[in-house]
Amino acid sequence: MNKSKNRQFNLLVIIGAMLFCAACGSKTETPSTVTFEASATGPFFSGPNSLIAEYSVDLSALDGLKDVSKDQIDEIKISSVRVILNDENDMDFSSFSSATIQMVSSDVDMQTIAIKNPIETKTQELVFDLSDEVDIADYFKGEKLSLVLDLDFIEDSFIEEIGAQVIMDITVKNN
Repeated sequence: MNKSKNRQFNLLVIIGAMLFCAACGSKTETPSTVTFEASATGPFFSGPNSLIAEYSVDLSALDGLKDVSKDQIDEIKISSVRVILNDENDMDFSSFSSATIQMVSSDVDMQTIAIKNPIETKTQELVFDLSDEVDIADYFKGEKLSLVLDLDFIEDSFIEEIGAQVIMDITVKNN
């Protein structure tokens, strides 16, 4: 009888382990790139001015995520963010003292995802500093999100409009 109870216990342990492993599923990490087009109309006054990009979430449009549903997303980490000012702006990053990028949606509070302070370049392209803790998965589980690019103008500018591409390299973890 002792051997029978031992076998039953071992069998239960094996079944439990199999169920646990099946519940965990396999995790996939997929690198992808998201590009946002941010813009604002002037005039722009000294201090922070916001460029806004509205983005409709469509995972199937992102490289490597065609068959991934929003429910399968566990985590989205940012590996790099760079901003390129549009050529027609006729300005470069020397016009700004600092910059911040934030995300917000109707379901998720605003979160700072990248910063550059101080800005020490005279080019039209800028690579931002990131925080390792930032997870933007919840923004991509909704229908739409907004990206806010705050540029801290050194002095007033009376240009009519400013535009920029925000290029974000991400890694999506899903099951």
